[in-house]
Amino acid sequence: MARGLTYLREGRLIGPEYGIDIFVDPTQGAIFEPLLNKFGKREERGPGITVTYAVPHNDSTASIFSFLLWGTLRLWGTVTPRKSKG
Repeated sequence: MARGLTYLREGRLIGPEYGIDIFVDPTQGAIFEPLLNKFGKREERGPGITVTYAVPHNDSTASIFSFLLWGTLRLWGTVTPRKSKG
């Protein structure tokens, strides 16, 4: 989902220099809610899918996001640059 959202939003794929983390536990996802509420954009796609995402101004690939499916399952995630080795 994160890869698809980034492709639709930016027209490009997430490269290997970025990592994707997904959180299903609401206690972990709760830390993202204040940022999503303050900076996020919300999009609804037909019945059943709501996406909220926030992108920093200095990196259009990095993001935090929340997917709400059918009003019952919420997933949170991040797309962040991987730390370089060395």
